[in-house]
Amino acid sequence: MRPDRLILSLLFCCFLTVVAVGQSSVSLLKQAGDIIESSPSEAQVLVQKALSQSREGHSSSFFAEAYYLDGWSHLLLNQSIRGTKALERGLPYVQQSADTSLLLDYYQQLAHGYLLRNNEEKFHLYDSRYNVLAQQLLVRKKQSNLDSLNEQLVAEQELSSSIQQEAIQSRQQVDSAQELLTLQNEELLRQNLELTELQMKITEADKQKMEVELAAEKQQKIFQLRTAASIILSLLVIGFFLIRYQRKARQRELAIERERSDKLEQIDKLKDQFLANTSHELRTPLNGIIGLTEGLIDRLNEHRSGQSELSAEDLDTNLRLVVASGRRLGSLVNDLLDFSRIRNADLILRKKPTDLPSIIKVVLKVSEPLAKGKSLELTNDLPEFLPPVLADEDRVMQVLHNLIGNAIKFSNSGEIRVSATHINDMIRVEVQDNGIGIDSEKLQDIFEAFQQADGSISRSYSGSGLGLSISKSLVEQHGGKIWATSVLGEGSTFYFTLPVSTEAAVESELSISELPVSTLFPTDTPDFHPEPPGQASINNPDQIRILIVDDEPINHQVLRQHLRSPRFEVHSAMNGAGAISLIREAEIRFDLVLLDVMMPGMSGYEVAQNIRTTFLPSELPIIMVTAKNQVSDLVQGLQIGANDYLAKPFTKDEFLARLSTHLNLQRISNATKRFVPTEFIRTLGKETITDVQLGDFSSQEISVLFTDIREYTSIAEQLSPADNFKLVKSYSARMGPIIQQNRGFVNQYLGDGIMALFQHSPADALQAAIDMQKELGKYNQEREAKGREQLRVGMGIHTGPLVMGIIGDELRSDPAVISDTVNTTARLEGLTKYFGANILLSEESFSILNTAFATHTRYLGLVQVKGRRKPMGIFECFAGDDDNLKELKCDSLGIFSESLDAFLKGEMDQAASGFREI
Repeated sequence: MRPDRLILSLLFCCFLTVVAVGQSSVSLLKQAGDIIESSPSEAQVLVQKALSQSREGHSSSFFAEAYYLDGWSHLLLNQSIRGTKALERGLPYVQQSADTSLLLDYYQQLAHGYLLRNNEEKFHLYDSRYNVLAQQLLVRKKQSNLDSLNEQLVAEQELSSSIQQEAIQSRQQVDSAQELLTLQNEELLRQNLELTELQMKITEADKQKMEVELAAEKQQKIFQLRTAASIILSLLVIGFFLIRYQRKARQRELAIERERSDKLEQIDKLKDQFLANTSHELRTPLNGIIGLTEGLIDRLNEHRSGQSELSAEDLDTNLRLVVASGRRLGSLVNDLLDFSRIRNADLILRKKPTDLPSIIKVVLKVSEPLAKGKSLELTNDLPEFLPPVLADEDRVMQVLHNLIGNAIKFSNSGEIRVSATHINDMIRVEVQDNGIGIDSEKLQDIFEAFQQADGSISRSYSGSGLGLSISKSLVEQHGGKIWATSVLGEGSTFYFTLPVSTEAAVESELSISELPVSTLFPTDTPDFHPEPPGQASINNPDQIRILIVDDEPINHQVLRQHLRSPRFEVHSAMNGAGAISLIREAEIRFDLVLLDVMMPGMSGYEVAQNIRTTFLPSELPIIMVTAKNQVSDLVQGLQIGANDYLAKPFTKDEFLARLSTHLNLQRISNATKRFVPTEFIRTLGKETITDVQLGDFSSQEISVLFTDIREYTSIAEQLSPADNFKLVKSYSARMGPIIQQNRGFVNQYLGDGIMALFQHSPADALQAAIDMQKELGKYNQEREAKGREQLRVGMGIHTGPLVMGIIGDELRSDPAVISDTVNTTARLEGLTKYFGANILLSEESFSILNTAFATHTRYLGLVQVKGRRKPMGIFECFAGDDDNLKELKCDSLGIFSESLDAFLKGEMDQAASGFREI
């Protein structure tokens, strides 16, 4: 056999073997998948056998399925370590195969495996990935259903169009029939004329007989044709109106279905909003109870070990907060239970003759602590005599508590007035306030379940939204009605009626003196006032400065308990506006922000977005600390710039662990930005240095400041290398902060020189140069006192286009600024020693400056700068010179300008005379 044919035969045999093995491996996996739940050990053997027969030619789907079955079988046999390892090994294959369903199973099994291994971090990682992917699949499914409904609607519209087309065709057929009838009539008339001519040739008698017969025949045909045309026309008209009626009926049905769908969607959104807000309301006190109790346990342990003191006042304050949180939680739970009983018709009223004024007096007395800190007056405006009402005393009190409590909550000043009127067989009670009022469009909906006048995450007032709904049901079960009137911004009045009792009132079991106020409302929460920012951030730069932003005082107390360490300096803000104000203050530089989501006026999302306009995530980490823990909330928080998301309730250990992680990342970021400025990274459109890649660049117009120590070589010759280093270090340490204070950044330290960039305005660069000259004067005074040589520094400023980017190779990269603008600025700085000036700026920079610098600048003329074809106009700024020299230059500015003009015109004698006078 020829060698080439032998080789082809061998290759063909190998191909058949691979195909056979591949088919065998796939069948083994199928058998393993069928028996894995009933016999995981046998399935494991089959999977291992399939993997042992696998080849590189297998697809990623095969390995994804194989490792999934392998990991699942190990987990079913309680071999969690092997199971998670197998799943981790197969995770890249399933990601390559893009099998979303299998990837979801992977995340579920990995979360289960790491739960068995007690690895909470990875359990939460894969559990969150599972939840996010499951949510995405659900959204896709809903989108698919919506697409199918849209296709159905399009099909129905096409059907309607076809029906209209049929009606038009029917109308055209009627018109054709009428034209045919007209033609037949004309033909009939023509035949009559022919018959008439024929009859004229016969006898008069035959003529009359024929005329009679023909006339009868004509009338009969006409009648038949008209009858047929009328029947056809009637049928077409009936068909047209029937089709039109069916179309309108179908349109009405579609409109009703669409209205029902919109209403169901609205109800679904309202329920989601209610569940989210109620979850937030429940988790907030629950987090307070857990956090404060954990803090008290830690402090008690420290107190027992002698590490710290725990005063009775601190203990009392924290326990009061715990009790207040528990009562608040109990009140919310009671509202939910009452709502459930009302919906199930399981609420029993114990009606009896009741003295309404006594109940109102008790509720007003109990509500007084709610008005603490507000300019509110609670007024009892009841008449002297009011007949008893037939009602359940406890439930009437519950309604009054709700209405008066809401009036106090939504009013900051004015009067809360309660009055009553006897009308026929009913008593009408009025609760009037001077609060914020309710929009007329929302006034009819506030008594419905799941409704709130403001249910957004930035709402100004908390609550579950069930109070008014429960009150409405209680009043209606008594046989009364409840309604409200309101003017937005001026206040509201709530009315409800109760039936009059024909019997005398039974003595009430309630007594104002015996009733514990705190059993009804958690009003005994200790007052909380955010501590003003101190000077610790200035005196001790090593402290970690943390800002807590939350509208709940209890949450502030919990977080402060967890951060009770000398290494933390904690500041507080009760709302978003206060937080932004603190962050903008120049003397405070926060290291981390703990931010709540649901806050009045400005939500946490808006605060985070505002912070991110100034600070990158690596510069100022933000941890969202909130009770909103749905996947959509988490995704939204991370998308707008939050670094992490901590759901309430949480443990102290989890909180401190996440805090430590982000503080460590921030330290790394602070270390890297010393070598690559944050402004450089932001200019490239990146958020962190890890996002920067070789070749990234950005072009824009920037003002460049170039400064250099004059005669540095002769100075350096007289110093040792160590003293040279100390001189450069001391000089740079003084000049760098001045550049940053004037909205610039140092792009490069060049030994005795500095190159800085100013992205906003050349005025920033010029002001920085002036401040640096003044700082140099102070530095020279110190050097003169130590007997050292004074330094002189020249500075050049030029504005123009340049490219900022990353150059180098794969192993070593560097941020670089490349442009003729940089070279021109360096040449401009070199001219300072020839002109005897400290600061020179180009005509391009001077033309953009405002008039504030005009009194301390003077034009020096056109100069041919090395490397440029055209001469450039240059200006001297002497605002940074010492006061005596600056005054002399200002006084001689007019003579200088005249002498320079004479020089440029060639009038050398006049120019020389002026310059000698100067």
